[in-house]
Amino acid sequence: MRLLDLANDIYQNGHLIKGNEAHGWQLLYYVMVWPLIAACSIKVPESDVAFKPEYIIPQLLLQWINKNELDGIKYSSTHINTLINRHVGHLYNLVIPVKTFNKSSGFCDELIKTFSVSNVVPMQINQFTDNTGNDSELVNQDVERIELIEGRSVLYSNTTFGKVEKYLNKLIVNKITNG
Repeated sequence: MRLLDLANDIYQNGHLIKGNEAHGWQLLYYVMVWPLIAACSIKVPESDVAFKPEYIIPQLLLQWINKNELDGIKYSSTHINTLINRHVGHLYNLVIPVKTFNKSSGFCDELIKTFSVSNVVPMQINQFTDNTGNDSELVNQDVERIELIEGRSVLYSNTTFGKVEKYLNKLIVNKITNG
């Protein structure tokens, strides 16, 4: 998938771009993209109101994404303060808008070719069936440790998120059908 990278930690992780085609112009990229990252990273102070002016620029950007040859946007969450909570790894959100909408199937005909899904399994059932394995094994190459509570960094694989991801990685997935 081709994603516009608006993760606001690109400045902290600039060393990771070495060897990338962008290495020669990474500073210029950061300077040019920073206003867009800032405009799309504003927290919504009142989540219960219908109109959210903080979403105007991100919605315009999504319209632009739909008209160009990009699949979506990668961004950092506005709910995780990386200055307070220290994580070892990279935590990102993806926005992948629909390209078309098929009313009869309820799916986007373009995205249906991209994703596979598993059967629905309640997590409570998994808790009774899968108590094996080493909780210290690396579940996700991108996240080694996570600090959800200030001052308490834990192995990601020991969190409920890590256990759910471990379980999801074992599921059999199939292409989505229009029927």
